[in-house]
Amino acid sequence: MILTFDIGNANIVMCCVEGGKRLCRFVLSTNKSRTADEYAVVMGLLAKKPSMECGIKNLAAILFEL
Repeated sequence: MILTFDIGNANIVMCCVEGGKRLCRFVLSTNKSRTADEYAVVMGLLAKKPSMECGIKNLAAILFEL
């Protein structure tokens, strides 16, 4: 599995790819006053959301290892 981040001026896009197939995609708004810890919490919550799981059971654990 490849976990990618596209960090832009307006959005941060996080995408999980495996075997050339996109498993899930999350889009967060970029906010220069938000801390790295705040982004980690938001991404972890998104990864744990059942409707966004996309078959990846340990995505939250992977995020907190980064």
